Amino acid sequence: MAAAFVAGAASGNTTGTTLTLAPGTVAVGDVIVVQVMRRAAVVSLVDDLGNDYGAAVQEVGATADYDYSTYACLVTVAGIPTITLTLASSVRKGLAAHIVRGCNHPAEDSSVGGPTASAAPVAPGADSAGNCYVVGGVTKSGVSTITLGSGYSNLFSSDSVGRVGIEAKVGTVATHTPDFALGASESWFCGSVILAETAAVVVRPIGVIEIPTRRGPLKAVSYN
Repeated sequence: MAAAFVAGAASGNTTGTTLTLAPGTVAVGDVIVVQVMRRAAVVSLVDDLGNDYGAAVQEVGATADYDYSTYACLVTVAGIPTITLTLASSVRKGLAAHIVRGCNHPAEDSSVGGPTASAAPVAPGADSAGNCYVVGGVTKSGVSTITLGSGYSNLFSSDSVGRVGIEAKVGTVATHTPDFALGASESWFCGSVILAETAAVVVRPIGVIEIPTRRGPLKAVSYN
């Protein structure tokens, strides 16, 4: 099955310990990739359908302004999920999510880079064999506008409040380097998660039974 973008969303707030996000309708077997910008430890990331987000596949912390986490959830309960992030204290936080169809989980590869002060965040390249779906995420310290990297689409961001963004593309080469552009130079983390496309299931006949019209035994004709 070819990998495909389904839906996405982004949100942020500056007070309280929780933040919710409803990225769209999911089917069983979809993967939800969630980027988190946070200024406190994550207590939980859950949705109201009961899908399991598990541990972060990427996590960078210990900065003065913000931390960066990425989660990848294999959907086992279909519906319209509301994702809830809960932090240990009332601070600024952001969520950005993509729903992806036709991909394997867990992530095939991931990489993260930063923090660096510049207006052009670029994640380290991550290798993948064959067709794949590449999700890039960025978090930043300031209020500048996030714009798409070259060759990417489906950008969802909360620029000044959540300070987080997500983008993606279908990739067919070995190395992928998601990148973003910022409206001003500021500190950032940028990461990439690569999901392999789900292998197609091919059904082949193993034989055909020939039924005689008069006399004679049945004969199996093999296609192997």
